[in-house]
Amino acid sequence: MGDYARVDYVRGHRLPRSGLAGVGANLSVALTKRITLAVGYGYGIDAPRRHGFGGHDVDTQFELKY
Repeated sequence: MGDYARVDYVRGHRLPRSGLAGVGANLSVALTKRITLAVGYGYGIDAPRRHGFGGHDVDTQFELKY
């Protein structure tokens, strides 16, 4: 997947970029008929960091269907 965001920073806070792009992937597995597990990874290409740009994200989600 991919995404792109335009950011409007709070007053007094400035960064060199206001357009932030990212890419990632999710894997979804049905554990039972009612429970699904999703695991994802994302990389923020333009995410601000101390000495440059780029940021990692790992997430896990459980879905329970009633």
